[in-house]
Amino acid sequence: MPSRSMSPDSASGKGTAPTGVSKGQQQLLEDSDLGGAVASGVGKVGGIKGLLLDKKILGIASMASFGGFLFGFDQGVVGNVLVIESFGAHFPAVYMDSSRKGWFVSTLLLAAWAGSLINGPFCDKFGRKNCIMFQLILFMLGGALQAGAPSEAYLFGGRAVAGLSVGALTHVVPMYIAELSPVHLRGSLVALQQLSITLGILFSYWIAYGKRTFDAYRDVPIGGCTGQSDASFRIPLAFQLLPALMLEVAMFFMPRSPRWLVEVGRDSEAKATLASIRSSTVTSPEVRAEFLDIKTEVLVEREIRSMQGADRGGVAGYLKPYADLFSSRANFHRLAIGCLTMFYQQFIGCNAIIYYAPTTFVYIYDVNFSYSWAPIGWVLPSEIFNLSTRSTGTSITTSATWMCNFVIGLVSPIMLEKLNYGGTYFFFAAFAILGFLTVYFFLPETRMKTLEEMDELFGAKVSSHERDNMSRIRRELAASLSEEVEPSLEA
Repeated sequence: MPSRSMSPDSASGKGTAPTGVSKGQQQLLEDSDLGGAVASGVGKVGGIKGLLLDKKILGIASMASFGGFLFGFDQGVVGNVLVIESFGAHFPAVYMDSSRKGWFVSTLLLAAWAGSLINGPFCDKFGRKNCIMFQLILFMLGGALQAGAPSEAYLFGGRAVAGLSVGALTHVVPMYIAELSPVHLRGSLVALQQLSITLGILFSYWIAYGKRTFDAYRDVPIGGCTGQSDASFRIPLAFQLLPALMLEVAMFFMPRSPRWLVEVGRDSEAKATLASIRSSTVTSPEVRAEFLDIKTEVLVEREIRSMQGADRGGVAGYLKPYADLFSSRANFHRLAIGCLTMFYQQFIGCNAIIYYAPTTFVYIYDVNFSYSWAPIGWVLPSEIFNLSTRSTGTSITTSATWMCNFVIGLVSPIMLEKLNYGGTYFFFAAFAILGFLTVYFFLPETRMKTLEEMDELFGAKVSSHERDNMSRIRRELAASLSEEVEPSLEA
């Protein structure tokens, strides 16, 4: 913060304006001094009670997390569809060939890896809300191709298109929720992503029906699979279009990320959005302090990028945000933590154990996994990056979970077959121990920290020149916003 002269009264909280600073500017500066307490949620109620008290942001986050529901539903419904008789009658090669069946499932995982990896710059350019809406259209196209597929080419093409969308959605939705959330509720709200995935899987089992094992080459009578209509597999595949359409319509009424709005220069809209989602006014101390933090970070990052020549267009400009993640120890630390979190999420065996382990063990494992590594894989990466690297950083961490998911899906059946005496589960347990050690020694606590405080938390080095820039920018912001503050003080 910039230094300013203080009278004895001002030290006790009844100050007069510092020399050269208007009353409105002083109030704004004092608000920003309190910003750490106000914006960080000190004194606010968190957890389930806090969510119930802030029904507006709970509703917004719950609807946005439908993006996770789409992935969960697809993940569950495909497992059911693959054993439905009428599906086998139409696609006997996929039904009977384990290799082709595996690639049918894995096509979505590989496409999701690609979709999440390339989505970062598009989110920065077009915004989180627009990106979600476009990806939902893409998902509905992929779902329609699968549900109406007359041949394997359409079936696999639909999986690829839907996969690109799912990967992008699992990248942008947690980030979108995190950027809208108050700090004391951010973890709980982003964790709704995992809850939605789980509910999607559960709901898919209710929709898929009419399945029993049979030989698709020998058991189909003349005239086709007369005991089962095409609807047995086409309806479950088509049903995923409904939640996607619901979310697409809802997104028209959802707010844009205030942080992205500030980044693209739409300050008035950003302040109005903050006031709306905080159920407050644009002149309230909480909104002014949060806006000042966001605006300061944006301007500082913009000056740094300008000095580093990061405003170039073309391929170099596209790749620069990715290169920034490796440009400092603090940035690489965050990237490594985010990727390792997603790595451990898969390599402690979440999917393999749920699919293959004895039933009782699955329940014990799943309960403990569902409140720990499952949600933290979405919460942590969405909050640890600063604004300039958040979109590209989370795109890489999200792509890590998809690639690890793909690898585990390929090797788990082989390990279960080749490793005796429960060796596969000891393998996963070893990675759980490594995950514990990684968190204990390398992961700082992010609870109750604002998104703008993550640089300090991860030890980002700030030069005296950058500190001077930050102080100057805060003074300039105070001057430019004082006209908005003074009417409220006089009222």
